[in-house]
Amino acid sequence: MTVTLLVGGKAIIGGTLTLGVLATFAGYQFQLLWPRVAIGWVISIAQRGVACMGLLAEILDAKPYCDDARAVPNGALIEGRIEARRG
Repeated sequence: MTVTLLVGGKAIIGGTLTLGVLATFAGYQFQLLWPRVAIGWVISIAQRGVACMGLLAEILDAKPYCDDARAVPNGALIEGRIEARRG
């Protein structure tokens, strides 16, 4: 915006540009300011999402530390008592 005002101001002084054209162009730049900020924000969120998905994939692909050979088969009932003592 500063460059636009400097170059536009010199062009107005030089007589090659009118104040109305400079004001219109500056208005268009202001109107485009929010979409540029919004696009940057969306790109930032997308990059964070990709990084988090990589971490989640690493967690989900990890092998468990337990031994499946000693696991109880599906449907098998475990019988017995559990006792908790303070001590």
